Amino acid sequence: MKKTIQILGIISIVFITFACDKSANNNGGLALNASSGTSGTFCTYTDATSASHCGCSVGLPVNLSTTVPKASIPVPANYQTGDAARFSPSLLAGMLSVWPFGVHAQNGHTEGHRGLDFSVIVSKGSNDPLIPVASPVDGVITSIDNSQDSSGGLAREYDMTDPAVHFTTIKADCGIVVKFIPLKLDAGFVAGTRVSKGQRLGVLPRVTTSPDPVHYSSHFGIDVSSTDMALTTVCPAVFLSDADVGTIKTLIANSGNDESAIRTVNISCDSGNTQSMTYPAENEVCNARLSPALRNQLASCIVSKASQIW
Repeated sequence: MKKTIQILGIISIVFITFACDKSANNNGGLALNASSGTSGTFCTYTDATSASHCGCSVGLPVNLSTTVPKASIPVPANYQTGDAARFSPSLLAGMLSVWPFGVHAQNGHTEGHRGLDFSVIVSKGSNDPLIPVASPVDGVITSIDNSQDSSGGLAREYDMTDPAVHFTTIKADCGIVVKFIPLKLDAGFVAGTRVSKGQRLGVLPRVTTSPDPVHYSSHFGIDVSSTDMALTTVCPAVFLSDADVGTIKTLIANSGNDESAIRTVNISCDSGNTQSMTYPAENEVCNARLSPALRNQLASCIVSKASQIW
């Protein structure tokens, strides 16, 4: 999920963020196999990004017009230089905030964020906004196992004391695999449950580390088949209408994401050293993959994630 820790002292959505935490490696990044809890024919990256999109009909998991009561929280004078995302125009106005696909965070998701995170905030003491999340596809829930992927160990970022909060995977009839990291599921959903496009699944879960404002977020990701580990996920927006993509882009523009401008940051390397990286502005819904030169530079630092670098 997105940058909960950065927002709080700091979203995961659709691979959905979660708004996912920048410290979490929850973008999948694994070739589709038995460990993903799915079976049958898979859509390939090439077909998913082609005009046919594997014949998939994919809807939005959340209503992009969602609003919540405006958060009444103090905004520090220097918020733009240290806490921009927490006090972004979208969140403060009670609108959705979106962390896009392909951005390279300074902490967590240094390899590139592989989904869309949808987030809202409310003031401390407010009721749960209960933002509905719907299935974007026709398919079958294959897993609600909170340890199913690489971010399971970081599930503490969400209210995992709530038995309804789960990392949720859906195998679509058309061959893609949808992941929500995580969801607060409605009663009755278990592995094996068949779902329909547009069917309500639950609501955005609370990020427990949020003091004030209170942060609700989920990461929306889509897995596909590829022998290239970096191409085992695809930007969800490739399946969406131009109108929806335009609305998401507007929300991103108002989300105050640190990655929206050209920046130079120090990345913590596997070796314990740091690497200075200068990134391009990443303010699109689906951001382009880094140049080969930048990928090689980053790979020398995060060796453990080298094969997944976007």
